[in-house]
Amino acid sequence: MIHLGPFMVTWHGLLTAAGVVVSAYAARHYARRFGFAADIVWTLLPYVALAAIVGGRLAYVGAHLAEFRLAPLEALRIDRGGLGSFGALIGALAALVVFARVRRLPTWRLADALAIAIPINYLSMRVGNFLIGELYGDVSSLPWAVTLPGVAGARHPVPLYDALAQAALIVFLVRRARSVPFDGFLFWWTLFYVSVIRFAVDLLRSEWRAVGFLTLGQIGALLLAAASVAMLARRRRETPLPQSEEAT
Repeated sequence: MIHLGPFMVTWHGLLTAAGVVVSAYAARHYARRFGFAADIVWTLLPYVALAAIVGGRLAYVGAHLAEFRLAPLEALRIDRGGLGSFGALIGALAALVVFARVRRLPTWRLADALAIAIPINYLSMRVGNFLIGELYGDVSSLPWAVTLPGVAGARHPVPLYDALAQAALIVFLVRRARSVPFDGFLFWWTLFYVSVIRFAVDLLRSEWRAVGFLTLGQIGALLLAAASVAMLARRRRETPLPQSEEAT
């Protein structure tokens, strides 16, 4: 942890920043592949980053209102951590859609070009979560279970499970980007996969259940997965079939 005046920088913050930089360069490569100028990524990045921070912070504060009831101004201290991943995704998506429409660009093709940035950022953030002892799972006797200061028992390293799943998603996107059946396929498939990952890893976080047997993360994952499936179906219907397929 590094102190800069009244602010402190954690491993999570450093890795998150590194993830943004790496994902931007990766998206720059795919922007060219999908027919955009590479520099469009640098133009779009400030808007997406700001929207992601605002959306992520609003989601976190909304899910932890009790923490801010007595000190509401603490909600502005993003340097102390606390961003909701699904809120960040929604904020970033909103910025992307507005940007594409203002610039009169094909929204979902641009989203496909940027899809690789999602798992890269998730991977870096989850490694950061692990290093600072956040988002740990249930008690476990598995040989790779970890012990954390102030936490009873060895625990599932849930952030590392998530990070490994994001690495697999990156491999899939690199291969699948060579042939995309319709605009929006990579982006919405990525959001669906991310939702499935979140629902699965939260099965190992029973202490975080908020509504029945579901965590808040799982509720968000179900909503995002449903939206992703609906958008995939819609984009598929809106895409004309190749002439060879129409003839059959």
